Amino acid sequence: RCYELFKIQYPDTWQGIFLKFEESTQYTEARRTFGQWQQMFNRLTKWFTQSFAALSKAHGIEVAFIMAGSIVNQDASLGYAYTTPGAENFFVEHCHADTDTIIGHLKAHIYNWSSLACMAEMLDKGKSDIKGKAVEQNDAGHEQTTFPHKLSESHGQTWASGKLFPWKQLPQKLGQNALVCINWPDAVLFPGQECSSRSKPKGISDLTISECTQIVAAIRDTGPHRLHFKSAPNSKLDILTSKIPVIHGAPPLHDSKSLKAKRVFYDGKIDHEG
Repeated sequence: RCYELFKIQYPDTWQGIFLKFEESTQYTEARRTFGQWQQMFNRLTKWFTQSFAALSKAHGIEVAFIMAGSIVNQDASLGYAYTTPGAENFFVEHCHADTDTIIGHLKAHIYNWSSLACMAEMLDKGKSDIKGKAVEQNDAGHEQTTFPHKLSESHGQTWASGKLFPWKQLPQKLGQNALVCINWPDAVLFPGQECSSRSKPKGISDLTISECTQIVAAIRDTGPHRLHFKSAPNSKLDILTSKIPVIHGAPPLHDSKSLKAKRVFYDGKIDHEG
């Protein structure tokens, strides 16, 4: 009864509405088997082809499009290319590729992008392990703590072991607790400093994998330039009034533009007079 009333209500468009509804379920439905996924892919290529052919005929809109599956070990057979009459030979003349070749190029691009996305995810996880958990393991499997744990364990600063490390306010946190950071790596973004290459700085998340590695290496260093924190209760007033720096950078690298080490003060001032 409802079906008949629906057709009466939409006498000219009811078939198109049902078709669109069926297609929408295909878009949102998770794939169950490869056969079902292939059937959906074939239906979509047919629908796109018919739609573009109609646009070309009715409105003179010409189209060249390619489709391919993105699952590397499963979608090898899913590829399709189509051009309307006005765009015929587009791929051959401008991409120097026939239909099979252009589909192959698209698949190579998709698979490469997927691989890079997986690598980026793994690198982000690695950065999270260094920044968030602040724990690494050496070759023997022993844990090596990074600077938040150094502050928490060696100096009793519980705020450093929280889920959100106060990167932007670290100079102020150190000063308020009469702590001084010694030998922060010269080529690494300093705490409280914003990344100039980003329109929206993200604090500690702006550190690169290379910079995180340098921080870990500086903490492990057993030489005179080891990254560490020093308690300076007798100098707290001088720290809070920015008479002396709260973060002392390590000696500049050989290719640095500065001859002296970088220093950060409680009030945010930075100089290269270390």
